[in-house]
Amino acid sequence: MSASTCVLVEMGEEDPIISVAQLVAGLIGDADGKVVKECESLLEAGKFTEVVAEIMAHGGKLFADAPEKDLEAAVLIIGGLAQRLSPADAAKCVDQLVAAALAGTDRGSLRAAILFQLYNMTTDIKARFPILKKILGYVREAKLAELVAPISHHVEDNYKSWNLDAAETRAVLGDVFTMLAETSGNSDPNSTEAKRILDLQLLFLATFSAGEKLDAKGEEGAKAV
Repeated sequence: MSASTCVLVEMGEEDPIISVAQLVAGLIGDADGKVVKECESLLEAGKFTEVVAEIMAHGGKLFADAPEKDLEAAVLIIGGLAQRLSPADAAKCVDQLVAAALAGTDRGSLRAAILFQLYNMTTDIKARFPILKKILGYVREAKLAELVAPISHHVEDNYKSWNLDAAETRAVLGDVFTMLAETSGNSDPNSTEAKRILDLQLLFLATFSAGEKLDAKGEEGAKAV
């Protein structure tokens, strides 16, 4: 860790969001403290979303170079404080964190873990599902095969409580069983993995009403069962 890095997990009495600004300033070599001063000014004016925007203008550097514990603490600070705002303003703040996490596949496991943190801390149910969809896409892009099974179980256990329409349910179940099929190394049709995929395909097919035309993935699933 460089001397300029602010260790957020050991921060003092200053406002937590300013500690994040100090971390960013250290990472970008802001010796004059312009970022911190701007954030302090915005915070005094009650403009929290603008403070987050100022910090996340350097989100790429934060996610690429901040020590793991500092990055996790920064996300918890911003994401946690954002939940005190209106749903619209909270979404603006969280969306910036999500976008920064999605911006690269380096430190993939850490980025995915942070995405899950943001998903879990988001209190607005409507805002959670888009984050989950982005997590699914990121896990696939970053080739984090070890996360596919836990995600599939989470989706299977919870999707009915998300109040999704048929198309949304179909999309998330289709993504999950496709990812499981792509990452399964077992070709045995009687294996646990194959049975799980089949179970999810049946749930997927159940989203089609009687007489409704199956899409390509539905046709594939119908053949499999």
